[in-house]
Amino acid sequence: AGGVETNYIARLSFSERERERDARITDLALDADGRRYASLDGKQLLIKNTKNKRDVTAGLQTPPRTLTIDFSGNHAKAKSQADADIRTGVYWIELDGAVYRTWILPDAETTGEPEQLFGCRVPVGGLEMWDIALDTQHQRLYWTNGQELYRSDVSKDNPEHFQILLSHAISPSPIAIAVAPDGSLLWVDAEDEVLRILPFGKQENPLGAVKTLYDAPNPA
Repeated sequence: AGGVETNYIARLSFSERERERDARITDLALDADGRRYASLDGKQLLIKNTKNKRDVTAGLQTPPRTLTIDFSGNHAKAKSQADADIRTGVYWIELDGAVYRTWILPDAETTGEPEQLFGCRVPVGGLEMWDIALDTQHQRLYWTNGQELYRSDVSKDNPEHFQILLSHAISPSPIAIAVAPDGSLLWVDAEDEVLRILPFGKQENPLGAVKTLYDAPNPA
């Protein structure tokens, strides 16, 4: 794994300063203009725009584990009366299960102000299997702690609620999630070693709606 991380650091053109921080990339995201965002764990904890080498956030208190971005302009906070630029939303989850969001101008020099949206349960045993994905069209945020799948409507300025979309009993170990163009949710289940899908229109009553697409065996 160390070799993979070293290759990524080289490709992302990290400076010697970042190398000295013993930076470890925990997740990556790419926007439509080729800006690369990375969550970093090391001597300093932060989210970084690696294209312009600017920090998206100031130093965090808890290691970030996964992130996703919203460059669609569909959220009300993406637009400002003060300027015509579209802001990018950056969502991430920290090691303690806290879900955060900030809004930034992608090429500005200022950092964003992190806003904690939710606090999520950390699985027993401290398994680090966090992942997060955003449906930018419907403004639905999805995430997993490796045992349950969660969902929240983040279209509001201050979302207050989230729910367990799928319990551990339905899919025991979701570890990687993604949103299809039609809003369907896809994920890999590490315990069952399959790729599954839940159609967007079935999310209000998901029992019996989850389908297995194909096997996803553990490479080990």
